[in-house]
Amino acid sequence: MFIRRSNEVIPEVLGLAELEEHSKEIVKPDICPCCGSKLIEKGPNVYCPNYDCPERVKSQLSHFVSKEGMNIEGISDSTIEAMYDTLNVRSGADLYDLTKEELYKLDSFKDKKVDNFLGFIEKSKNVYAGNFLYALSIPNVGKKTIKDLLNYFGDLDELRKASVEDIMNVYQIGDVVANDIYTFFKDERNISLINNLFEKGIKVYYKDNTKKDEFWSGKKVVLTGTLTNYTRNEATELLENMGAQVLSNVSAKCDYVIYGENAGSKLTKAKELG
Repeated sequence: MFIRRSNEVIPEVLGLAELEEHSKEIVKPDICPCCGSKLIEKGPNVYCPNYDCPERVKSQLSHFVSKEGMNIEGISDSTIEAMYDTLNVRSGADLYDLTKEELYKLDSFKDKKVDNFLGFIEKSKNVYAGNFLYALSIPNVGKKTIKDLLNYFGDLDELRKASVEDIMNVYQIGDVVANDIYTFFKDERNISLINNLFEKGIKVYYKDNTKKDEFWSGKKVVLTGTLTNYTRNEATELLENMGAQVLSNVSAKCDYVIYGENAGSKLTKAKELG
């Protein structure tokens, strides 16, 4: 059977593979074929724990420059390979140190391409916070989770100093993802990378397309049970657009609990808290 990872998450069956005489069982690898490190299994994934593994570094660079990330145009996978091998680029921050003289060392970079690249680099310094967070390659965090994090915390500084419990208050974020996010922002390598990027002139901006409502603005709300006119996601987006913060758990911090049919322990706790 041929299977691929569709949209970075969902397993998609592409077709059946015929069993032939020379067919061999696929054995799960124990050693990274690139750097020789012992592989680690976490959930459904097997990955290399070596931060300096060449393929891991190049993969993160590709993620960093992508349209959803820093949106630096003109950098293909082959360009990343060349920058890694020839210019010693090891992180996204290194891209902002590249000079004309260095870029001319790359076979495919001539006058126009060099100027274009430097222009794209300069343009990328003014970046939406969601793209910046995506570019950082936070484990188990995609575009939807990034949007939820920014809606809840408001800015990057608040997210960086948040506790696991704070992060778990974001709708649909459980303890595994919350711990991944918390650990990421406490890791010295990541702290250094983020600070380094800011030192290179990266400026993060925040979108504010929300239509604030005086009543809901700043209110902390929990949704529970089956709602009549909205799905949970629709109700969450509506409340956030009016300025409310939608929490996952009921606590004394809550202002309101909105409940539908089959509401359970959250409604009970809300009544206990008054």
